[in-house]
Amino acid sequence: MEPKQRTFSVWYTVVAMLVLLGIQAFLLVPHPESMSYSEFKALLRAGKVSELGLYRDTIEGTFSPTGLEGVLSKEKIEEITRSGKSVPGFVTTRVEDPGLVPELEAAHVGFTGHVTNTWIATLLSWNRVILRVRGVDALHRHFVEKGLRPTAPRNAERGERYFEVSDPQGVVISFAEVL
Repeated sequence: MEPKQRTFSVWYTVVAMLVLLGIQAFLLVPHPESMSYSEFKALLRAGKVSELGLYRDTIEGTFSPTGLEGVLSKEKIEEITRSGKSVPGFVTTRVEDPGLVPELEAAHVGFTGHVTNTWIATLLSWNRVILRVRGVDALHRHFVEKGLRPTAPRNAERGERYFEVSDPQGVVISFAEVL
């Protein structure tokens, strides 16, 4: 009887590389400051917004972090100061506001409309992405230090410790460690 020969598929390498590239892109991309729509409008009225990207569900842009007293709350200013960015980015949920474009034009803020590509989100919404890692708690702390807002790590009945993080389109990725 001949011994069983193990085969190595190139596809395992391709999938592993794609997963690693995705994790790297997710961790190294600068994460904008989340703010409410009313905070965004206050920045716009104060002349602090410099440029915008208008998406279907969100508005993303940059603003000047100086002279924010009286425009934003003290807590929000401290949060922005802690980020240490000279030109911080922000993201807010887009609401129905027919007067927004005239306001942007009057304030001489450059803006660009963007078509949101949802095929990845649609594809991933059919399945739950769970990445097995070691050191879930350390990874959670790293995400928080990078400005992400993952759920708190918790133990599951199935014998694992996990937390979840979602991207702006709502795709949820779970990071789990077997206990």
